[in-house]
Amino acid sequence: MDRRAFLQLSTISAGVGLHSWSRANALGSTKPAISVISDITDCTPAAHLQMALDIFSEFALPVSCVFDSHKTSNLPDTTSCKVADILRNSARAQSNLVEIVGFAPELARQSDYFQARSCYSVRQALSRGGSSENPGQTSEIELRSIACRDIENPTSPGGVRSAGIRNVIMLSESSKNSVSQDWDNGVLRLIGGQQVDLTKQPESWITQGNQQEVITKIISASKIAELSLAELSTKLGQYCQSILNAEMSGQASNILLRELQLQDDYNFERMIAVVLGVYSKDTGSSQPEIQKIKNDLKALNIPFTEQDLDTFGTQGTLPGLWVTTEDMPKKTAVEQPVISVSLPPNCAQAEKNTSLEVSAPTGNAGIMLALNQSSAGVNDCGQLAFPVKFAKHQAGKVERVDSGLFRQNDHVLLISTKQTSTRLEHTQMLKMLKTLKNDGITKFVDIPNLVNHTVPRGAQVSRVRKTQFPTTSNKASHDSPSNVIREAFMKDANIAWQYFKKFTHPKTGLCPATVNFSRAEVIQHLSVTMWDVGSNINALVAAAELGFITKKDLKRRAAKIIPNLRGRESQGRLLPQGWIRSDRHKWGNKNFDGCDCGRLLAALDNLRRFTGKDETIEKIVESWDLDKIIIDGAVHSVTDGALTATNNSQCSHYLSIAFGRWGLDVKSPLDLAKDLSPTDQKVAVVEQASRLGILGAEPLLLEALELGMSQQSDILANVLFDAQLEEYRQSGTLTCMSESPIDRSPWFTYQGIQLDALGRKWSIDVVGGLSAGKKTALLKEVWVVSSKAAFLWAACRPHQYSDILVNFVRDKARGKYGFASSTYVSTGKASRFYTDLNTNSIILQSIAHLLRDKEASKE
Repeated sequence: MDRRAFLQLSTISAGVGLHSWSRANALGSTKPAISVISDITDCTPAAHLQMALDIFSEFALPVSCVFDSHKTSNLPDTTSCKVADILRNSARAQSNLVEIVGFAPELARQSDYFQARSCYSVRQALSRGGSSENPGQTSEIELRSIACRDIENPTSPGGVRSAGIRNVIMLSESSKNSVSQDWDNGVLRLIGGQQVDLTKQPESWITQGNQQEVITKIISASKIAELSLAELSTKLGQYCQSILNAEMSGQASNILLRELQLQDDYNFERMIAVVLGVYSKDTGSSQPEIQKIKNDLKALNIPFTEQDLDTFGTQGTLPGLWVTTEDMPKKTAVEQPVISVSLPPNCAQAEKNTSLEVSAPTGNAGIMLALNQSSAGVNDCGQLAFPVKFAKHQAGKVERVDSGLFRQNDHVLLISTKQTSTRLEHTQMLKMLKTLKNDGITKFVDIPNLVNHTVPRGAQVSRVRKTQFPTTSNKASHDSPSNVIREAFMKDANIAWQYFKKFTHPKTGLCPATVNFSRAEVIQHLSVTMWDVGSNINALVAAAELGFITKKDLKRRAAKIIPNLRGRESQGRLLPQGWIRSDRHKWGNKNFDGCDCGRLLAALDNLRRFTGKDETIEKIVESWDLDKIIIDGAVHSVTDGALTATNNSQCSHYLSIAFGRWGLDVKSPLDLAKDLSPTDQKVAVVEQASRLGILGAEPLLLEALELGMSQQSDILANVLFDAQLEEYRQSGTLTCMSESPIDRSPWFTYQGIQLDALGRKWSIDVVGGLSAGKKTALLKEVWVVSSKAAFLWAACRPHQYSDILVNFVRDKARGKYGFASSTYVSTGKASRFYTDLNTNSIILQSIAHLLRDKEASKE
């Protein structure tokens, strides 16, 4: 059977005749024409909508109806169901003339993943809508098209096919020529169209569209509602007559939106993956029949996946399949294993993924494939749901697979050994497979190919998927530190404390930012930022926790530091200074850094919680005009009098929590919609974080030590840790990235993972920024293992890899006056004669946090 025959058969199987698009293909100059009714909601007058559909039907003209299933009013349920009733009933009764098109307004702005989620939600909303007679009834509809708003520079429609959507129409507010785009994933996108206002004169909306690839006419339901029923009958009748005349003259061929892709120009193709269902309890006599089916499939060159169906029928659902989804070049089925797993009953259980702890290949991104009989798309749990077609009716007859919802959809075909037990059934099944294979439109693929061709992709969602399937080697190295581990950490803490014993200024109580003692003369960098001062305070609190100083001594030392924080007044604002001298009082600049202030506020909050309420601390914070630099929820830095928002960096979330500890309301870019499912939230957080720059250990993990780890930061910490672990396992390279001082130019770097890059890409930045070429060259030279980050991971993620990092730092970076700031990956040499305030402070903090948890666990 050829392609054209299949398309005719697929239409006839639905009980209708050939659409007019077939006439369009026969006429070289004839253009396809699509009539769209947009803006249909439950507020659309039911009588007007019904009349509009009746008029189109009278003229035997197809119409695609865009229904916003999420835009609901406060009308009674039965009233809001009426519009949906009219559309569903019309689409079922006249499937050749009426198409329901879903509406996802922001689709063109979304990533592949959230396109998939939007389309799935639209499909679910349309199916859940029920009817006025049965409001709670679920009724799957044939949904192959979706509409969204037209915007400049839209994202590609890479995620819609997972939900069975093959056609996207972008609706413009004003008229413009239609353009069709045929995407590699088999999705057709139509942009533009002429806005037809039936309230105006016919000549304003009847055009020939000679310059358009596709003639698209868009009629707003809100404009229809402005007409009386009598006016609507007249005006819409004139419109229908005009486009029918265009068709009769050979200028246009009226089709539904979903049929545009079926023209030969677009090479429509649907994929079917065969699952051969077997039962482990099958007797030996069944084995020859099973092998015969396998041989027949191989002879037809049809790939298949063997699946144990013992659980089907007892649990009421098919087992799930775990499939790798690497964003790498195409792999063979052997390299992309399909693992049978039990589907968790809910998303909370799905988050644990316990059934995959041993089976999932280490370092592979993967997705759970949920096989069911109707819905398609990425569900709330992040699973890819696919419709399943059984190769046999309940009555025992092998069923056609080109009927109903499966006529043009990608799907899984389940062939059970119990459904082909007789010779007749076996023969019927083979005939059906041969017919499909030669229909000109079906492509048989294996499960990995089906999944990887339809699954929503992207660097961010791939990173999230890599964190969802732990293996046994990902387990924590210890629940709490043993006495031996405790002693080792106390030795580390004592080394870090030497920095503060040696370099604290007796009058100011402050330490220098960095110390270079590679020469006879020790060079101290005496200017310190508020970030540095925050580290200094946190180091003292940690020292008191660890027993290096008493609480009384802590208060005495803090009393020296706090007067240095009075700040300077500029432009009517008293704010902490951008930097001050650690060896002088009242010496520094007039600038203000919002991120650094966040660290300082977190440290002062830490100090007051440890020592008890201190009026001195409260007064110094209250004296600052912090409310004057919070504009529209964003903290602003001040440089030479100019204000710059700090809500577009990796410190933004951290500082929002720190400011909040002092009653200041600051928005975080990672504060997302409250109604997101756990998996949606993970992807949304990673996507948003990818816009904020490269991700390193700070201030991500500082939040856990100082403020308590938020859900957003916990998500990002998992992503960063797993990426570093993956790098180590695959390349043997120790990776432990953060913001790191180094003992050569440019002296300070920001190192981390680039979340918006496919694969695993590490990157670097410096103050003032770098070009892409310079980043690559510089990273190769100064890629370091950050000493403080190693201890941060030990405190926040007890794990074998964290142990490796800490032992590496102990071996390479211990010094006379604290830990070296970093160790170069390329040479394995540490900056032994170069250390800094932040490194030693954070090591003290991390150890105090880690050992504090041990004592807490004893209690």
